[in-house]
Amino acid sequence: MKRVFQRVMFALALAVAPAVLAACATSATVSDAPVALGTMREFAAPYSEVSAAALEAVERLNVDVQGSDETPERFQVRFSKPISGFSWGEVGVVNVVRVDEQRTRVYVNTARRHQGQVSGTSERQFSEQIFTNVSESIARLQP
Repeated sequence: MKRVFQRVMFALALAVAPAVLAACATSATVSDAPVALGTMREFAAPYSEVSAAALEAVERLNVDVQGSDETPERFQVRFSKPISGFSWGEVGVVNVVRVDEQRTRVYVNTARRHQGQVSGTSERQFSEQIFTNVSESIARLQP
């Protein structure tokens, strides 16, 4: 009887695993999303200054910087927050988009690694800290 129960539980675990794993957000979940997705704030500063400030802003957070790159459309910084005692972790991107010579938009798009996760850092919390850090960095970078 015990062996039958173990086999049933094993079969159930195998059946459920793909659904559980499919519900997990990865860095690609946010990096491949539309650039203008997420929380946005516009800054009265040139694109080059805001891009440098955005990278510095993410580096100042308690996250792992996964990398950055630039396309004609945007500058992007990718980051993740590891699993902790309170969270499965989060993934996120900061997209910097040129509006004109003196205005630049910053979009913060984050996702919790697991859909059922109720704790951890929210997009609002990430964006507030990133926008504050960007503002501080711009103030320091401008002549």
